[in-house]
This record gives sequence, structure tokens and C-alpha cells, in this order.
Amino acid sequence: MTVITKRQGAPYVGLMTPSISGEVISDAVAAPSTTITAAAGAFQNLTTADNTGFSPGDIVEIVGSGPAGTDDWFTAVTIGNSNMTADTTKVSIRQLKPISAAVASAAMTQYQFVDTVYAPNSITLFNRATLDSYEWKRGYSQNTALKTSANGVRTKLTSAAIVQSPVGFWFHPSLIGLNNTLEWSVTFEMPAE
Repeated sequence: MTVITKRQGAPYVGLMTPSISGEVISDAVAAPSTTITAAAGAFQNLTTADNTGFSPGDIVEIVGSGPAGTDDWFTAVTIGNSNMTADTTKVSIRQLKPISAAVASAAMTQYQFVDTVYAPNSITLFNRATLDSYEWKRGYSQNTALKTSANGVRTKLTSAAIVQSPVGFWFHPSLIGLNNTLEWSVTFEMPAE
């Protein structure tokens, strides 16, 4: 999936900027995804079908790899073997958060990143095609969101959602889909006076 990220308003974001907004436009190619095999507790040299398209620092979700078989998200730290040897069938994830539940042929999907310069206090996404909106606020768990469907039904997503970072946020590609536009807005925590 190739995405074009646009930011509206001022070209620079300063400490006193209360909010910024923009849009993400996706093309017709699906985001990188692969199958992965890993034992519980594993984090280095996890076996994938193909790690092409993934990069170190990517946020990925591995289906069934969390506590009690829930889906869980991780940061990819090495693409290839952990000794930095190139290998299109290996990937290593953040060591502090190893795989909780063993997975065999589970899907691993790459999230999309939006750079906001600073850590957002709240994030709102709106899919123009589906008319669904997604909200994440400081205090919510990572990789969650409050979804409001076009018909007004509200549900809590506990996977395939939004992950806040110190310089922006990541979102699961299912929130945008293919050939769609996702409007985004974030607010920042203002310094105390």
C-alpha cells in the first residue's frame, strides 16, 4: 500500500500548536502482509513467508499472538536475522514484548504511519468512503479505538486500530482500505502556563 500523507495549515508545528489535521490517500495495492510462525516467548528471528516491504521500526500486528490468543501489536526491530544477516524469511520484534501465544501461519500486517512531530493527545480518523470514524485519546490502551459506524453504532476496537507514538501515530490499514481517503486530526497537550 502506498499512501500519500498531507498536513493542512502551517508547514511547521511548534510547541504551542494546539492541533493539526490532514488526510491520508491510499492506492489500490494492499499493505504489506505475510504469514508468521513463532513459539510463545519468541522475539528474535521469527519465521515469515516473506518480509519484503517491511522495515525496521514498523508497527505490525500478529493475529493470535497476544495473551489468550488475542491479536497483538509489536515493533519490528530487525528485518532479517537478529545478527543483521539479510534473510527474507526472518523478522525480529521488540524484545521487551515477546510473543505471548504460539502462532503457526498467523497473519502479520504492517501499520501505516502519520508524522505529527509531537505525540498526539487525541487522534480522530474519518474514512470518506465508509463514513466510519475512529477516535483514540490519551489514557486509551495502545492499538484500540472507539469506532462510530456510518449508522451511528459505536464499538470499541481492541486490535487493528491506532497506536500513538512520540512523533505521530500508526493505524491499521483496514481503517482506510484501498483507493480511499482518511481524514485525520490530532490535538496536543498544551504546556502549563
